[in-house]
Amino acid sequence: TSFAHSLTDAPAGSDVVWMLRTIPSIYSIYLRDASGNLILDGNGDKIYDYGNDRVGWSGWNVLGDAKYNTYKTYVDNISNRDYIEVTFMPTLKFRSTLSIDYYLTSYHGYTNADYGYMAGRGAAYKSYDRNVATTLTNVLNYNQSFGKHTVGITLGEENFSRHVTGMSGGKEDFPFSGLTELSSAATMTSLSSYIDDYRLLS
Repeated sequence: TSFAHSLTDAPAGSDVVWMLRTIPSIYSIYLRDASGNLILDGNGDKIYDYGNDRVGWSGWNVLGDAKYNTYKTYVDNISNRDYIEVTFMPTLKFRSTLSIDYYLTSYHGYTNADYGYMAGRGAAYKSYDRNVATTLTNVLNYNQSFGKHTVGITLGEENFSRHVTGMSGGKEDFPFSGLTELSSAATMTSLSSYIDDYRLLS
Protein backbone atom coordinates (compact mmCIF):
# COMPACT_ATOMS: atom_id res chain seq x y z
CA THR A 1 0.00 0.00 0.00
CA SER A 2 1.29 3.45 -0.90
CA PHE A 3 0.06 6.93 -0.01
CA ALA A 4 1.03 10.23 -1.58
CA HIS A 5 -0.05 13.78 -0.73
CA SER A 6 0.88 16.91 -2.63
CA LEU A 7 0.10 20.62 -2.54
CA THR A 8 0.60 22.90 -5.52
CA ASP A 9 0.27 26.66 -5.23
CA ALA A 10 0.67 27.77 -8.82
CA PRO A 11 -0.83 30.99 -10.18
CA ALA A 12 0.97 30.61 -13.53
CA GLY A 13 -2.01 29.72 -15.65
CA SER A 14 -2.68 30.51 -19.29
CA ASP A 15 -3.76 34.09 -18.52
CA VAL A 16 -0.50 34.80 -16.69
CA VAL A 17 1.61 33.42 -19.54
CA TRP A 18 -0.38 35.41 -22.08
CA MET A 19 0.05 38.57 -20.04
CA LEU A 20 3.83 38.13 -19.78
CA ARG A 21 4.02 37.66 -23.54
CA THR A 22 1.88 40.62 -24.51
CA ILE A 23 2.19 43.38 -21.90
CA PRO A 24 4.76 46.10 -22.81
CA SER A 25 7.86 46.29 -20.62
CA ILE A 26 7.31 50.03 -20.05
CA TYR A 27 4.70 49.28 -17.41
CA SER A 28 6.02 49.30 -13.85
CA ILE A 29 5.57 46.44 -11.40
CA TYR A 30 5.17 48.86 -8.49
CA LEU A 31 3.14 52.03 -8.27
CA ARG A 32 5.10 55.25 -8.87
CA ASP A 33 4.34 58.96 -8.77
CA ALA A 34 4.74 61.44 -11.63
CA SER A 35 8.46 61.78 -10.84
CA GLY A 36 9.03 58.03 -11.01
CA ASN A 37 9.42 57.58 -7.25
CA LEU A 38 7.95 54.51 -5.56
CA ILE A 39 4.69 55.05 -3.68
CA LEU A 40 4.58 53.27 -0.32
CA ASP A 41 1.63 52.22 1.77
CA GLY A 42 1.09 53.05 5.43
CA ASN A 43 3.49 50.30 6.48
CA GLY A 44 6.26 51.53 4.20
CA ASP A 45 5.81 48.65 1.73
CA LYS A 46 5.78 49.03 -2.04
CA ILE A 47 2.37 48.98 -3.72
CA TYR A 48 1.82 46.80 -6.78
CA ASP A 49 0.76 48.69 -9.90
CA TYR A 50 -2.42 47.15 -11.29
CA GLY A 51 -2.47 49.57 -14.21
CA ASN A 52 -5.84 51.22 -13.84
CA ASP A 53 -4.72 53.67 -16.56
CA ARG A 54 -3.45 51.02 -18.99
CA VAL A 55 -5.05 50.46 -22.35
CA GLY A 56 -4.72 46.70 -21.91
CA TRP A 57 -4.38 44.34 -18.96
CA SER A 58 -5.96 46.84 -16.60
CA GLY A 59 -6.36 45.37 -13.12
CA TRP A 60 -3.60 42.77 -13.54
CA ASN A 61 -0.21 42.37 -11.86
CA VAL A 62 1.47 38.96 -11.90
CA LEU A 63 3.47 39.42 -8.69
CA GLY A 64 0.59 41.06 -6.89
CA ASP A 65 -1.81 38.28 -7.86
CA ALA A 66 0.68 35.66 -6.66
CA LYS A 67 0.87 37.42 -3.29
CA TYR A 68 -2.77 38.26 -2.63
CA ASN A 69 -4.62 35.50 -4.47
CA THR A 70 -4.82 31.77 -3.79
CA TYR A 71 -4.42 28.99 -6.35
CA LYS A 72 -3.99 25.80 -4.31
CA THR A 73 -4.47 22.24 -5.52
CA TYR A 74 -4.39 19.34 -3.05
CA VAL A 75 -3.94 15.77 -4.27
CA ASP A 76 -4.24 12.55 -2.24
CA ASN A 77 -3.44 9.25 -3.89
CA ILE A 78 -3.73 5.82 -2.25
CA SER A 79 -2.84 2.60 -4.10
CA ASN A 80 -3.17 -0.95 -2.81
CA ARG A 81 -2.15 -4.27 -4.39
CA ASP A 82 -3.02 -7.62 -2.77
CA TYR A 83 -3.16 -11.18 -4.03
CA ILE A 84 -3.88 -14.68 -2.88
CA GLU A 85 -2.54 -17.85 -4.48
CA VAL A 86 -3.86 -21.37 -3.93
CA THR A 87 -2.07 -24.53 -5.11
CA PHE A 88 -4.58 -27.35 -5.44
CA MET A 89 -1.92 -29.73 -6.77
CA PRO A 90 1.50 -29.27 -8.38
CA THR A 91 -0.13 -28.94 -11.78
CA LEU A 92 -3.07 -26.71 -10.82
CA LYS A 93 -2.79 -23.23 -9.30
CA PHE A 94 -5.21 -20.37 -8.77
CA ARG A 95 -4.23 -16.71 -8.25
CA SER A 96 -6.52 -13.77 -7.45
CA THR A 97 -5.23 -10.19 -7.51
CA LEU A 98 -7.05 -7.11 -6.20
CA SER A 99 -5.93 -3.59 -7.05
CA ILE A 100 -7.52 -0.45 -5.60
CA ASP A 101 -6.58 3.10 -6.58
CA TYR A 102 -8.08 6.06 -4.76
CA TYR A 103 -7.47 9.56 -6.12
CA LEU A 104 -8.82 12.77 -4.58
CA THR A 105 -8.03 16.25 -5.84
CA SER A 106 -9.37 19.56 -4.58
CA TYR A 107 -8.79 23.07 -5.85
CA HIS A 108 -9.14 26.25 -3.81
CA GLY A 109 -9.00 29.48 -5.77
CA TYR A 110 -9.49 32.96 -4.38
CA THR A 111 -9.16 36.37 -6.03
CA ASN A 112 -8.71 39.12 -3.46
CA ALA A 113 -11.15 41.98 -2.96
CA ASP A 114 -8.54 44.66 -2.27
CA TYR A 115 -6.49 44.89 -5.47
CA GLY A 116 -6.82 44.08 -9.14
CA TYR A 117 -9.73 43.43 -11.42
CA MET A 118 -11.91 42.05 -8.60
CA ALA A 119 -11.24 44.96 -6.22
CA GLY A 120 -14.28 45.74 -4.10
CA ARG A 121 -15.83 42.35 -4.84
CA GLY A 122 -13.51 39.36 -4.56
CA ALA A 123 -14.21 35.88 -5.91
CA ALA A 124 -13.73 32.27 -4.83
CA TYR A 125 -13.91 28.98 -6.69
CA LYS A 126 -13.64 25.45 -5.31
CA SER A 127 -13.74 22.03 -6.90
CA TYR A 128 -13.49 18.44 -5.68
CA ASP A 129 -12.93 15.33 -7.77
CA ARG A 130 -12.87 11.77 -6.41
CA ASN A 131 -11.80 8.75 -8.45
CA VAL A 132 -11.92 5.16 -7.18
CA ALA A 133 -10.78 2.37 -9.52
CA THR A 134 -10.89 -1.34 -8.64
CA THR A 135 -9.44 -4.23 -10.64
CA LEU A 136 -10.04 -7.87 -9.70
CA THR A 137 -8.12 -10.47 -11.70
CA ASN A 138 -8.59 -14.24 -11.36
CA VAL A 139 -6.26 -16.68 -13.13
CA LEU A 140 -6.32 -20.50 -13.12
CA ASN A 141 -3.20 -22.24 -14.45
CA TYR A 142 -2.86 -25.92 -15.34
CA ASN A 143 0.49 -27.40 -16.48
CA GLN A 144 1.02 -31.11 -17.05
CA SER A 145 4.06 -32.79 -18.58
CA PHE A 146 3.84 -36.03 -20.57
CA GLY A 147 7.35 -37.20 -21.37
CA LYS A 148 8.79 -34.63 -23.75
CA HIS A 149 5.50 -32.80 -24.08
CA THR A 150 3.81 -30.23 -21.83
CA VAL A 151 0.21 -29.14 -21.82
CA GLY A 152 -0.56 -25.72 -20.41
CA ILE A 153 -3.98 -24.17 -19.95
CA THR A 154 -4.64 -20.70 -18.58
CA LEU A 155 -8.11 -19.41 -17.77
CA GLY A 156 -8.54 -15.85 -16.61
CA GLU A 157 -11.04 -13.09 -16.08
CA GLU A 158 -10.69 -9.44 -15.13
CA ASN A 159 -13.30 -7.20 -13.58
CA PHE A 160 -12.60 -3.45 -13.74
CA SER A 161 -14.77 -0.73 -12.23
CA ARG A 162 -14.30 3.02 -11.86
CA HIS A 163 -16.46 5.47 -9.95
CA VAL A 164 -15.80 9.17 -10.43
CA THR A 165 -17.62 12.03 -8.70
CA GLY A 166 -17.00 15.73 -8.76
CA MET A 167 -18.40 19.05 -7.64
CA SER A 168 -17.44 22.65 -8.27
CA GLY A 169 -18.79 26.05 -7.35
CA GLY A 170 -17.92 29.71 -7.48
CA LYS A 171 -19.17 32.86 -5.77
CA GLU A 172 -18.16 36.49 -5.61
CA ASP A 173 -18.99 39.75 -3.78
CA PHE A 174 -17.44 39.36 -0.32
CA PRO A 175 -18.52 41.90 2.34
CA PHE A 176 -14.90 42.67 3.28
CA SER A 177 -11.38 41.34 2.77
CA GLY A 178 -10.02 38.36 4.69
CA LEU A 179 -12.94 36.09 3.85
CA THR A 180 -12.23 33.31 1.38
CA GLU A 181 -14.95 30.67 1.84
CA LEU A 182 -17.92 30.42 -0.51
CA SER A 183 -20.42 30.82 2.29
CA SER A 184 -19.18 34.38 2.91
CA ALA A 185 -19.82 35.64 -0.64
CA ALA A 186 -23.17 36.94 -1.86
CA THR A 187 -23.42 36.11 -5.57
CA MET A 188 -23.36 32.62 -7.01
CA THR A 189 -21.50 32.47 -10.34
CA SER A 190 -21.33 28.72 -10.96
CA LEU A 191 -22.35 25.40 -9.44
CA SER A 192 -22.11 21.94 -10.97
CA SER A 193 -21.59 18.27 -10.13
CA TYR A 194 -21.17 15.00 -12.00
CA ILE A 195 -20.98 11.22 -11.58
CA ASP A 196 -19.32 8.76 -13.96
CA ASP A 197 -19.51 4.98 -13.51
CA TYR A 198 -17.66 2.56 -15.76
CA ARG A 199 -17.43 -1.23 -15.61
CA LEU A 200 -15.68 -3.76 -17.82
CA LEU A 201 -15.62 -7.54 -17.55
CA SER A 202 -13.16 -9.38 -19.77
